Formats: sequence, structure tokens, C-alpha cells
Amino acid sequence: DWEAWPFTWSRFGLSGFTPANSVYMNTSVELVLADHPTWSPAKAEVEAGRRWDVAARTFIEATLNTLHTLRPRGKFGFFGWPDCDGHLTADGESLGCSNDFRTMNDRDLGWLWNASSALFPSTCASLLCLHEIL
Repeated sequence: DWEAWPFTWSRFGLSGFTPANSVYMNTSVELVLADHPTWSPAKAEVEAGRRWDVAARTFIEATLNTLHTLRPRGKFGFFGWPDCDGHLTADGESLGCSNDFRTMNDRDLGWLWNASSALFPSTCASLLCLHEIL
């Protein structure tokens, strides 16, 4: 269920998750604190996010590279990415994904668009946001 797995640490926050309420985040912070027991939780969270992003990118890029090698004429990407999560824009913004989701898609996931040969975005809550994320 790839689309349910956050490809970037920033995605946790967009869903309202914190280390206090996310097993993934909490375990990641605990692993950093095991390596650096004198660090503050805030510093450990930043490092946990960095490690998460590096590991996710490494794994996903390797997966896509393998698929491209095995099936060079195939088109590969991940359903639900770019991500909008049904969070349509707030009043005063143009139609489509909220600014927070657009920022995540552009800033944090540019590597995913470069590694993919096809995009399979969700249509969000309506077709209105599809034009913004394509």
C-alpha cells in the first residue's frame, strides 16, 4: 500500500502527525536518541526527518531504477503521488492543492518526479485539484 506510506518526513506534519502520535516518527526519533542520547528531542526529530528522507529516497529510487532496467519500455511511478490528500485550497488561494501540499510536492519530492516515468496522482476530493498537481 505505497500510497499510504509517507515518502517524505514533511508529509507526516501535513496529516497532523507528531512523534507523540506516530509510531513511525516516534521510532525514528528513538533511534536517533539511541545514537545521540544527549540530544534534545527537537534536535533528534530534525535528524530523524533527515534520515527518513534519505532512506525513503534511496529505497524508492532503487526500486524505480530496477523496474526501468527490467522493463525499459515500461512506465513507472506511484499512485497517489503527487499528493494532495483531498486538502483543497483555502479561501483566497487558486483552485487545487493547498499551498502546503504544493510546497511538499515541489520542494521535497522533486527527486521522485525525476525518477518516475509516469505520474499517477489521485484526483483528490474532486477534479478541481488535478490541474494544480500536474
